[in-house]
Amino acid sequence: MAVHDSFLVRAGRVLALDAHISRMAAAIGWERGRVGSEYAELLLAVEAERDSEEHAGTADRVPEEHAGTADRVPEAPGWFFPLVTFDDGALAFQLRPFEPHALRTDASLWTCAEPDTRTAPTLKGPDFPLQHHWRAQAQRAGADEAVLVDRDGFVREGAFSSIVHWRAGALCVAATQERLPSVTEAAVTRAVQADGIPVTRCDARVDEIRSADEVWILSSLHGIRVVHTWDGKPVPAQGRARRYRERLLAMERAASAWLADLEGGTAGGSGGPMMTNRDRLGKEAAG
Repeated sequence: MAVHDSFLVRAGRVLALDAHISRMAAAIGWERGRVGSEYAELLLAVEAERDSEEHAGTADRVPEEHAGTADRVPEAPGWFFPLVTFDDGALAFQLRPFEPHALRTDASLWTCAEPDTRTAPTLKGPDFPLQHHWRAQAQRAGADEAVLVDRDGFVREGAFSSIVHWRAGALCVAATQERLPSVTEAAVTRAVQADGIPVTRCDARVDEIRSADEVWILSSLHGIRVVHTWDGKPVPAQGRARRYRERLLAMERAASAWLADLEGGTAGGSGGPMMTNRDRLGKEAAG
């Protein structure tokens, strides 16, 4: 049974890497230090690739569709969407370079006709075939993401996203435990609470959420996307997303800073093995 993790590296910066490490460690039963050592290898590979891009003369630029807009997304060397996979007792990763112009700030939703039948909803990976099937159905219906509901009609999450909504000045998140612990949702929740805004957990059906003040889907790739239609019906929006996109950007840290933490043992790593990995990679590059 393969377990996956993925996160955006935006121009060499990463959001909440420690939370990704903790989630993977809990999923596969490894100590955080051991998982952190593997993630340090990934960051070293990202940094090496970024250096090669910079030396090749890749220029910083801003995609046309974001130029002069409130949600401006700068493009620079070092954009990746790595995939981390645990299978057959080992962790491996793919760097997967990413084009910033593919980032989205809005989305449309489609509700699955059948209830959620995943066998491991709290893990990322084992039920991917089902999730891809549901998302393909959503796309055939003209939507971006599929919404998964339980047998009582309560919304759990998107096929590959968390779903939150705003009502009466509070951020509402799904109460169910039958869903993936979302790193992005946790980061958004912290930012909202830091503003003194309440965060509530509640079970809600599609009609209840669709009539909220604003609905977001959250993922480690796109961050916050504002839902504009759901099953073909318009969804209200009040313009809250811009502030919290900026807050998430401010929470990102340079890959080099995460590496320093991992090597110092402050983000779940043990210093010795990771320092050895860095030295070994440096020697290989020099050779």
